Amino acid sequence: MKFSRPGGDVQISGPKDSRAMPELQKLDVMSELMVLTSFANAKNIILMAAEARGPFDEQAFRSAVKKASDTFPALASTVKEIRVGARLFLFRDFPPGVEVPVTVVEVERSSGPEASFNSLVQHLIPRLDRNWDLWHEPPLEVHVLRFQPEHHLLGFMIHHSAADAAMALRVLSETLGRYDEIVSGRASGWLSLPYVFSTGRKKASKPGKVGLRHLASQLGRDFKYRKQQPAQPRGSGKAGDFTEWHVQRILSAEDTLKIKEDLSSAGIRLVDHMVACSNFALDEWNKDRGIPPGTITSVITVNMRERFGGEQEKNYSSTIFFRSTPEARKDASNFARSLADARQKQFKRQTDLMVRRSIAMGRAFFTLFPFPIRRWVASYFLRNQKYSVAVGYLGVVWPEPKDGRPGEDSFLQNAGELEIIDVHGTGYKLAGQALINLYAYIHRRRLHLVLTVPGWLLAKDEAEAFIELLVKTVNDVRYPF
Repeated sequence: MKFSRPGGDVQISGPKDSRAMPELQKLDVMSELMVLTSFANAKNIILMAAEARGPFDEQAFRSAVKKASDTFPALASTVKEIRVGARLFLFRDFPPGVEVPVTVVEVERSSGPEASFNSLVQHLIPRLDRNWDLWHEPPLEVHVLRFQPEHHLLGFMIHHSAADAAMALRVLSETLGRYDEIVSGRASGWLSLPYVFSTGRKKASKPGKVGLRHLASQLGRDFKYRKQQPAQPRGSGKAGDFTEWHVQRILSAEDTLKIKEDLSSAGIRLVDHMVACSNFALDEWNKDRGIPPGTITSVITVNMRERFGGEQEKNYSSTIFFRSTPEARKDASNFARSLADARQKQFKRQTDLMVRRSIAMGRAFFTLFPFPIRRWVASYFLRNQKYSVAVGYLGVVWPEPKDGRPGEDSFLQNAGELEIIDVHGTGYKLAGQALINLYAYIHRRRLHLVLTVPGWLLAKDEAEAFIELLVKTVNDVRYPF
């Protein structure tokens, strides 16, 4: 297999030479992992877009993108491998002349449900599927799709090495804020607001310690679960099909409110409802095809900035894990509450932080080896950690502050003369090996569900059918209280 070669060959003999690289920034552990695992069919891309109606000032928007990249310099950086003593590290480099590319094209909007989201993904497939040369190209591209003279989709394609979902959404809001300033001539109030989504607000925790004992325990658990085949949906996907399907459904504000009220009455969090319903939908899907229920492994992505600081890191997220047997899923109420208990226990044990630190300890050892070996090791471990379902729940996007807490509505509804009518997002061919990825968030009081599934597992019509089943499950499942 051919590996990408790092750009440049710089050697630094020790701290005394650090003046030779004043602008270089060492990649955090998750950013480096995303660089290492971005090859073959793993692309590690976050795609976000704001859908807007109204007069669009193209020059002002280009200037806003430039201002946003000045605020977040990593957006206009490249990657460089540097030897420090006997070890090899990846750094962000800031060579002159590197700018974030912005393209504006006229596109015919797709037909059918969620036409704007489908148009975005389909238009960008050639860019999404290419091998992103992070050694020479910045980790952000901005693509503006013009459906009509006053109907645009402002798409941000960000490599996961430069941002997690929280950072990507902050880049989008920063750009819209700068655009609003340029067009209106006054400062935008939302740039100083602390949260880009409501689940970002978490109680601060003092980081615990992790040592070799925990790393050995983590590896032991991984090898134990690796022998177990997680349940997966039965489909007619074709072996060797590297396509990834992305399908979206948006529930009405009325349906979203009813779901939230019912969950509140039962004392169930929406994130636990999402995990439970993805498990129930998988059982129902396979039952209709004569497949008995099996053990389902689920993973939830966790934003750690509020819990442990790390605001300056581009990727400060981690994961927590769940396993459920068919017996555990027989009673919906008990199952949802067991998920909540398991989630709280893992937060108390700081599992998310321990996972991240275990990865960091592994990275520290393998920095002794050249890039191709580090890439193979990182990809091997991610490729062999298979899960049935991964859930990324963001909560309310751009929550309007209310009594010092994130509110139910989205504050960013206008930028200049543009009305932000919707927000779209997905993760494209991430290196993690969840068979089903579900992204859920609320914008302008409407619950958005985005499903991604590989083409070798389900055909396109099956992916559409599965998300319809998931929406029905999210709407119908209730928990007695």
